[in-house]
Order: sequence, then structure tokens, then C-alpha cells
Amino acid sequence: MARMNRLGIRARASRNTAMLHLASTTPPAVFAELIGISIGNATRWAELSGASWNRYAAQPRRRMPNDR
Repeated sequence: MARMNRLGIRARASRNTAMLHLASTTPPAVFAELIGISIGNATRWAELSGASWNRYAAQPRRRMPNDR
């Protein structure tokens, strides 16, 4: 990103917007693995985006008509 800044291209706002969108639509563990950051940082991005993944693992799977 430093080279882009030297060339006059400001990418931080676009990068942050993309990170917030991804954090709001992806569980923190998946988000962290996907972009190579710690789970703590991914959780912080999720908090900043307003996403609530607290109940993600606890949500029961809905039964489909053909399930036995």
C-alpha cells in the first residue's frame, strides 16, 4: 500500500470498507484464516462492522423434510 500512496492512489478507505463488509458476512475464525490475521483482530473487525457472531455456533440446524 505504501507504493500506491507514493503514486497518489489512496486505497485505505476502500480496503477498510472491504474488510468491514467481509467481517460482517463471515464468522471471525473464517475471516481470520482467509486473510491471515489473528482471531482477536478478526473479532475486532466484526465488532466494528456491527456483526454479532456470538450465537453462530449455537444456532441449531433446521431439519429438512428428507432428514431422518
